[in-house]
Amino acid sequence: MMSEEDDSSPSSDIDPWNEIIDEAYQKWQSQYDNKVAAVMDDDSEVSDEEAREDAFEDLKSVYRTAMMNSFGRKLLWFQSTKRDPIYNAIKKTFNRLVDIEGFDQEEALKYAILKRKFLFDKVLDTYDLPDLPEKKDNHPSDSV
Repeated sequence: MMSEEDDSSPSSDIDPWNEIIDEAYQKWQSQYDNKVAAVMDDDSEVSDEEAREDAFEDLKSVYRTAMMNSFGRKLLWFQSTKRDPIYNAIKKTFNRLVDIEGFDQEEALKYAILKRKFLFDKVLDTYDLPDLPEKKDNHPSDSV
């Protein structure tokens, strides 16, 4: 069974905050770039590192809010997966592989997902086909 306290699990190597911080930084990248440029324009004596630190401090509360929103969305998503029949089927397979067949957690997780891969088709079948991007009618044969 997956234990949140088991430091030997594959997830112990994953920093859970990386994705959340990356999302916050990406969302506000242009504002950060603009602030760095503005600091450097205002003071030609300031180093690149100092300008970056100033811009970061100015945006820290914005980053914090973006992180909190992202974390909240991910937490709600994760909580909803616990009630999902596909998650439960994969989790049951995972637990069996670890508890009965002696797989390590990473190996069991990969195999459980692979073994239950057709469950993902059920999910895909419930959603509409993806939209195509709108095309401009610029066909080479049209311009004569």
